[in-house]
Amino acid sequence: MGDSLSKFPKLQTSKDQLEITPLSQIDSEVKARSMAETHFDQSSDLQLQTRHCYHRVVHKLTSNSRPEGSNLSDAPS
Repeated sequence: MGDSLSKFPKLQTSKDQLEITPLSQIDSEVKARSMAETHFDQSSDLQLQTRHCYHRVVHKLTSNSRPEGSNLSDAPS
């Protein structure tokens, strides 16, 4: 039990090895990251809307197709 920490030498860090990041740098990183996440959320939201619209159109086309094999041009618009 006593030598279990010797398997993980990277976990044994002293306090003077820890870096202290200035608060202004953390603040700017958080702002940049949140802006990137917002942009990603908007693009993925647009992909979801596009996919939903595509599935709706495909469902409408397949549900309106008649068994006698009529053309799509005379389907009600």
